Amino acid sequence: MSQNEESVKAKEKSEQELKQLKTQYEKLLVEQEKLKDQINTVQTQNETTADITITSESVTQQDKPQSAFLSMKTSMLRREFKIQGHIGEPGHKDKLAYQSLISQIEIGLQKGYTEEEITHAVVRAVQAGLQLRSYLEGINGLTLPRLRKILRFHFQEKSATELYQLLANISQAPKESPQ
Repeated sequence: MSQNEESVKAKEKSEQELKQLKTQYEKLLVEQEKLKDQINTVQTQNETTADITITSESVTQQDKPQSAFLSMKTSMLRREFKIQGHIGEPGHKDKLAYQSLISQIEIGLQKGYTEEEITHAVVRAVQAGLQLRSYLEGINGLTLPRLRKILRFHFQEKSATELYQLLANISQAPKESPQ
């Protein structure tokens, strides 16, 4: 093959690649126009929803500068509070420890979940078939403080006062009298 023929083939190949690039570019332009149309459609839909009347007050959005939804403290769409892990018999390694459970409850309170939501989540986290679960489900109007006491008893956790008394009794000599 001569050098002339090679240059002609290379030129034809580059022209063919250029044509392919042009068609791809034209397709991209068409897609870009479609996307612009979709964006415009969404924007017009948003503008029309801003003009919808608030039915509870029969006032249009244009007449009332602040939406009723802006005054809400919490979103109506929020995640359900869940306890990470399962509550089982005390001492099982793959189950939640008492302190971990109490920590999750405190975090839930800090995030603004109600006591009722938290108590329901804790009851759901108790392993099915445990007597604790059936006991908790049987209590009407279970409050968070009462739930904490029940959990402390279930996990056989002692309060600070009980631990102090136990420590004092252990360190006390047998002949000493309790104070």
